[in-house]
Amino acid sequence: MEQSGYSSVKTSSITMPVTETRTVVSSSLPTAFRLYGFSVWIEANANGVYFRLYDGDSTTDALWTIRFQTSTDGWNNYDLIMQDDSYIRIDDGLYLELEYSGTLTENIAMNVFY
Repeated sequence: MEQSGYSSVKTSSITMPVTETRTVVSSSLPTAFRLYGFSVWIEANANGVYFRLYDGDSTTDALWTIRFQTSTDGWNNYDLIMQDDSYIRIDDGLYLELEYSGTLTENIAMNVFY
């Protein structure tokens, strides 16, 4: 019987990418792993920021999409932890993409549980 839970946590500070450009979450993550969850903090002074996670830099369908809608100063926080023995299989590296208008100046803070 496989036990639920994650075995490692990678904390990253990701330089703010250009809108609609994929960026690897961390070069120290394995290429293939089980994604059990993540936490992400994104600057909150712009409306309609889309955050997307991808398996690889060339796939067309996002694994996960979040839309941050706050326009107040500060940070938006989003946490996802899979239930029970669930996970998302990553085979070609974990990439993120932001879609936004305007200027976001702070780095993204992200924890990956795998």
